[in-house]
Amino acid sequence: MGAESGEEEDGELNPLESTPTQVASRHLAADTVFVQVAARDSCSFAPTETGLVYGWGTFRDSKGDERFGYEADGKMITKQDKPSLIRGVQDITQLACGVDHVLALDTSDNIWGWGNNEQNQLGRRLFGRDQDSLIPHQIRVCRNNSKYIASGEYHSFAIDKKDNVWGWGLNSFGEAGDPDTAGTNSAVLPYPMKIRTLAGKGITCIDGGAHHSAAVTPDSECFVWGWMDGGQLGFTFTLEQLQDAAQVRFDERDKPAICLRPAAVPHVGMVSHDACGTDHTLWITRDGHAYAAGFGSQGQLGLNSEEDVEVAQRVKGRDADEAMLTWSGAGGQFSVISAPATLG
Repeated sequence: MGAESGEEEDGELNPLESTPTQVASRHLAADTVFVQVAARDSCSFAPTETGLVYGWGTFRDSKGDERFGYEADGKMITKQDKPSLIRGVQDITQLACGVDHVLALDTSDNIWGWGNNEQNQLGRRLFGRDQDSLIPHQIRVCRNNSKYIASGEYHSFAIDKKDNVWGWGLNSFGEAGDPDTAGTNSAVLPYPMKIRTLAGKGITCIDGGAHHSAAVTPDSECFVWGWMDGGQLGFTFTLEQLQDAAQVRFDERDKPAICLRPAAVPHVGMVSHDACGTDHTLWITRDGHAYAAGFGSQGQLGLNSEEDVEVAQRVKGRDADEAMLTWSGAGGQFSVISAPATLG
């Protein structure tokens, strides 16, 4: 098939999917200016400079059913194939996306959420008139006191103005930050819970993968926690850490499986930014370098290998070496790093 069909030859990239292309402005209000973009598996969202939110794509539940939202007349939208204004939210300053849910922070420092809520990603069970999770609802955490939001695939985070960090949603491997409920496949936090070991640390960046999470402090320390059977956390735990039952939980094969509380990552230097993919992690240091660890089967670590990596290694290459890297982003099996543009 040719590229015009939107299909791909075996082993070849589809140009329609692999070439960056501007989102058509004909679907947007005049003079719309986007200030951020948030995306995961099958959905994308972008807030404007006036606090409105546009979205497109779909949410998929555990049965594979697809739903996005509603038309003005109440008709269900299964797939939104062009940017559409999200009704029910306004004055939005930040977005964060999980696999199939969205968080939005508004100018009143409140958090809104919509999408799939099967793992309580939206912070509470929905009942009665409020049971439809496709309609944005305010999340009952840090009311008028939130300053930052973030999301893993099926768990969510918020930071309040007192530098408390809150987590909710799926917590099977402690990814949402609660050590007491970690260790079962069905562990879901019933409401946002404070991650006490991160309280007061002034966390500046936090992100989550499928079953692990990472956070950065103003002192450039990076903390990681959650599933540790795959190199996602980026370092080898000491014998003392492994023998600490409050730090590490072992699986039925007597292998270390869960880092129960945030642990500092050594060896990568002073960290300014982090990002979590499904099963890998990226770190950006203050001297402009990138490090990566975790699953590497699709080349997502950028280390010129498809091997998994347990101890974080520096991402090298001519372009990366010449740039002063400042940001990273990670998806299921891919990664992105960026640096300020240079005029040449």
